[in-house]
Amino acid sequence: MAPWLAIIVFLFTLPAVYDLISARASGIKVNGDQIAWYAGKRDNSVAAHLIDHIKLDTRLDLSVRCTLVLSSGQKVKVPFEACSNHRALETQLHAHGYTTRRQHFGFV
Repeated sequence: MAPWLAIIVFLFTLPAVYDLISARASGIKVNGDQIAWYAGKRDNSVAAHLIDHIKLDTRLDLSVRCTLVLSSGQKVKVPFEACSNHRALETQLHAHGYTTRRQHFGFV
């Protein structure tokens, strides 16, 4: 293998290696009063009375993105790494009385 090709492959793996080494914590907490999440240095929360519904979008790469749609129409995107297990998240959301909507294979 040519050295320049090995260098290019190595450069593409650097972000994954950094994530592995840094072991950044991420997660989401759902209760009846609010939804709160953290991912690395980012964290946020939204009160339950402001949320109209939660949209779970399945992308073409089969990843699932979570967006909180507020009663005002504003959308708050939850970082992808904060809600890694979307099936468990959806079960939790339903248990606390949140409405979810699924959209499969969206582009945006």
